[in-house]
Amino acid sequence: PNSTFATTTQIAPTPPTTPSPTDASVTWSTTNNPRPNLTPSPTPSPSASPTPFLNDSRLNDVYSVLLSGGGDAEALADTSSPQYEALIWITFFDGLQLNPMTQPDWLVQRHALATLYYATADPEGNGWSDKSGFLSDEPECTWTAPGGKLGVTGCLNDEVTDMQQVTHLNLRYNGLAGTLPRELTLLTDMQRLDLGLNSLRGGLPSSLGDLSRLESLLLDTNELNDRIPSRWRRLSTLAALDLSRNELTGSIIPGVFSGWQSMQTLRLNTNDL
Repeated sequence: PNSTFATTTQIAPTPPTTPSPTDASVTWSTTNNPRPNLTPSPTPSPSASPTPFLNDSRLNDVYSVLLSGGGDAEALADTSSPQYEALIWITFFDGLQLNPMTQPDWLVQRHALATLYYATADPEGNGWSDKSGFLSDEPECTWTAPGGKLGVTGCLNDEVTDMQQVTHLNLRYNGLAGTLPRELTLLTDMQRLDLGLNSLRGGLPSSLGDLSRLESLLLDTNELNDRIPSRWRRLSTLAALDLSRNELTGSIIPGVFSGWQSMQTLRLNTNDL
């Protein structure tokens, strides 16, 4: 099916008047980009209880949906993690206020994109050159910079759930730093992902190998290290992969190449492979 594209002017979300989470003290930071200030409390133990936010029903419901949708229990309960920051934002400060009981898939997608923002922007909210509407009160498919070429640049409408699923994400040359969160894998309809020309570091998430519809993955000109995960051999629809100008090391497992049946463009130059 053809992708549909949308643009929007960034809208700053207005926090609810009386947020009252009980597992952390949450205040609102009026920086250029919305980011809750969290006063850490003792981190709940995911092993002790599958629902560590029992004192707040909405927080508990959102947490449960994210966990069942593939979220990481330890990261969601860690008050210093981008996953937790995104959890607090989507629960108390997101003006859209998705219903975790009737809109679980939408909530998982929105949280994944919010986690990407928190993982790759500095704590003062100045990490991205263009915020592209991220964390606005509008649906994710309007999280796009004026001109429609940066941010969420493509979506498909799911006729069953009537939800718009993100298929194209372009944040190229946009001042991203930090590490790639595994929540990118939860954007299951992703076809084109371009995060090149940034300052991303750390290893390549092996879980990206589960994006079964991915056709183009551009991560060139960053500071990514380690080796290409063997799990990426599952990317049978991948036609373009650019990992050039990084700090990748080690040899490439031959089995990875055998899985790339649709590959047309492969760039690995300027690494330590």
